[in-house]
Amino acid sequence: MRKHLRHPDAHARTQATTPSEVKCVILGQTEAGKTSLLNCIMKGQGHVETETNRTIGVDVITYHDNKNNVKYEMYDFGGHQIYHYTHRFFLTRQALHILNVDLPGYKSEEFQERVGTWLTSVTSHVFNPPILVVGTKVDLFPPDKAEEMIAAACSSIQRDIQAAESKIQTKLNEEIQLCQKAVDAADGGSDIFGPFYGLTRDNILAKKESLEKLLDGRSKGLLNVQVIPVSSKTFQGIEALCDKMAEMVKDERLFPAARQELPTSWTKLSENVKTSGRPYLHVRDCQDVGAAAGMKESDVLNALSYLHVTGQILFYNHIRGMEDLVFPDPTIILKLFKQIFRHDQPAYLDSKAESLSEHTRAQFVEDRASFLKTGRASDSFMKNLLGDNIVTFNSLLPLMKHFGLCYSGSVIFPTELPAAQPDEVARCWPEVVPSGGEEISVTIEYSQEPPLGLPETMVSRILSMEQTTRRLLTKDTVVVHVGENSEDVMYRHFPTREEIRIRGEPEKAWRQAQTVAKVMEACWDEFPALYSSNSVGSGETTKSLTIEAVRRHVPGDLLRMSEGNWERPLDIPDIRTPDDAIGKYFIDNRLYQISRAVGEEKQLWTRLGQELGLNRGVLDNIRGRNDTQQAFQMLKAWRTKAPHGPLHYLPQLEETLQNMGKPDLAADVQGVYKEYRDALPLQEVSPEMTGDTQWSLRLPGEGKYLCRRTDLGVVTPYPLCNSPQKTSKSCTWWEIPPSCCRLQNSPPPMP
Repeated sequence: MRKHLRHPDAHARTQATTPSEVKCVILGQTEAGKTSLLNCIMKGQGHVETETNRTIGVDVITYHDNKNNVKYEMYDFGGHQIYHYTHRFFLTRQALHILNVDLPGYKSEEFQERVGTWLTSVTSHVFNPPILVVGTKVDLFPPDKAEEMIAAACSSIQRDIQAAESKIQTKLNEEIQLCQKAVDAADGGSDIFGPFYGLTRDNILAKKESLEKLLDGRSKGLLNVQVIPVSSKTFQGIEALCDKMAEMVKDERLFPAARQELPTSWTKLSENVKTSGRPYLHVRDCQDVGAAAGMKESDVLNALSYLHVTGQILFYNHIRGMEDLVFPDPTIILKLFKQIFRHDQPAYLDSKAESLSEHTRAQFVEDRASFLKTGRASDSFMKNLLGDNIVTFNSLLPLMKHFGLCYSGSVIFPTELPAAQPDEVARCWPEVVPSGGEEISVTIEYSQEPPLGLPETMVSRILSMEQTTRRLLTKDTVVVHVGENSEDVMYRHFPTREEIRIRGEPEKAWRQAQTVAKVMEACWDEFPALYSSNSVGSGETTKSLTIEAVRRHVPGDLLRMSEGNWERPLDIPDIRTPDDAIGKYFIDNRLYQISRAVGEEKQLWTRLGQELGLNRGVLDNIRGRNDTQQAFQMLKAWRTKAPHGPLHYLPQLEETLQNMGKPDLAADVQGVYKEYRDALPLQEVSPEMTGDTQWSLRLPGEGKYLCRRTDLGVVTPYPLCNSPQKTSKSCTWWEIPPSCCRLQNSPPPMP
């Protein structure tokens, strides 16, 4: 996001020519030559021989390429599988990604393991990421056939990458065309078909726009990728690689901020933060340092975001529980991770035990056995393992849980969890659904293996749902019982799909499915560039739904929809959006006015976006020529995630601005809400009698409704279906929260 990279004061810029500065991430399978390549580039050394020299986790080294005047923060990612869990901590936009592939060892049938996994990891997190593919170890080819074999191996990798990327882009184009056909059908008065069942025209348009954004965000170079062959032993191709890296960094289309000169105040802030000598700082500490350098609070946040993006510090202010923490030295976290996530974990723990006193060692050995068998880590185990780093670990717990590196409740590390056994699954999830219950199945499918860390993030979110009791927790299967309504939820991970099943009484199960849908969408927010498809149905389903449809209907309607007994009412228009009611551009115009006010204070729009729940991946991809346009695009991005219309999301916006200490802006939003609500047309509805003492009323969506039979008027932000007792004044109908729906008239006396 360019906004984070802007300088607050033009006159404060330094006069000296500064190098282009960028973060560089080196990826690839274990023993693909990553560390050797880095040593070769930086020191004229290379060729790591021994297992003890292998990278543990991630190493960070600063390197200045004097020839090309480029300064790199080089992140050398360990290739062993256990380190994959930590990589997402360090993937950010505005980074150059170098994917190393062992050229002599490459086989097309191993594409996913050697190449695809890493491409998916990067392209799922970052829109249009700059990626450079390097073929290593060319010195291992027979000298008399080297040129021919190098060319053949490079061509093979290029073809496989192009085929994989073409498959994804073709699928995206097909989905976009299906969306357009559905929109055309809706415009022509035809039924909305197949995968769009239960969605409105506007829902489908929003889905089409999100797919177009995914397509546009695919890495531009993968369909025409080139592989640069190198040897860290003979230095063949190293100079050409460095020149290519510098060429990409200096391409302003890829790195618009790499050559920007930092303001003097930013430089002072950076130096003071980095030399604080503390494992972490509070944002208030940084604000004090910035104030001494003449910086505003918004400028300090801007600078911290820039330093995070370029890999100089870690600042996860978009994650709940981490908003106030700044980590001046990324290597502090790396040292911590290297004590927890290791490919040689058993041997490392044995060496740690030897350093402890005899009394402490006995308990540590017992805790060690439990940790390696179940992944559970006691407080005493973590204290003995981490020593003085335990304070940093405790401060990082919200971040680690957010990324699925450990789970809530007791500290449980997924890296050490055992795989599920069939008898365990059968015991916790019997094959037969209990009498009177229903099983709903949610399936998410990927065109290839999902990105690293997604299953763990999914499990972490499921375990964090309210009132859950854990029944089974393994590496690939989780079963929980959800308290109050007695639903059971099972999550299972497969190579190219995720499966979640929900059991309970039919309507309650569908209500729980809506909760699960929100959980899953929160997971996908961490992978903003990931493409997947999904379907939702039950054992009795005649029509499958999508997660988008599940979020937009009440449980009773979802039950009828899954049975094929639901039809969109034709006599009452769906006015979830204002297009049919009060003019196509009403809300956009009013939100733009709000955006203009928000844009008057630098970086207020990013703070507002974070408070509204947009993650950094979404905010980083907001574009606009000025603060007003960026604020407007942010509000539109947030609005598309809302399950209902303006009557639902405008009060949320008002409350958020109030909580941020912006009462004037909150009052403006309240004015928009009232203006919109008052302009809604009044629609008369008639209840259906379902017996002598019952009537049923169905409201299809946002709107202002009047029931002539009862003289009851309701303004509702979402679909409603109620069957109140005529003889009862305490039924569900009268308990609609006033913040969501406002009764226009008092209900008449019941006979």
